[in-house]
Amino acid sequence: MFGCLAGSKAVVELEPADKFRTDEPIRCAGEVVAYVAVYDASAGDYEQEVEVPAVRVADLRSGGRLIDFDVDYQDEADHVHALVLRATGGVAWITRAKVQRASPKDRRRGTFHWRVLDTAPGLAVRSLRLRGITLSWVRDGRRKRANLR
Repeated sequence: MFGCLAGSKAVVELEPADKFRTDEPIRCAGEVVAYVAVYDASAGDYEQEVEVPAVRVADLRSGGRLIDFDVDYQDEADHVHALVLRATGGVAWITRAKVQRASPKDRRRGTFHWRVLDTAPGLAVRSLRLRGITLSWVRDGRRKRANLR
């Protein structure tokens, strides 16, 4: 997967073609892009390679990754249903996968502040919206809100 900024002649490689998930959302904001990629990891007791999805935020000027966050899918039907991004690199997404481990990396600041906002089964997976810094989604027919930095 390649990217470039409007008006720029520089094209940067973000991911090898076989690691980019074409069935997942992509969002651009300012000079950053958010997308889902996969990498190979051992499946522990099964001693086989599995593809582990990661939400990534990258800088379109350099192609460098700003944020990596593993998403532990429980089965092959899971995926990132909705994804929003701020020009600051703040990112949020909806998935039905459970958060089992956190191994986020923020390459800009060395720390990554994250939290799970909602886990209810009544979550409308395509309801994620971002207006300014206000993130919203729908659960059980009611709109919920939080700020995205």
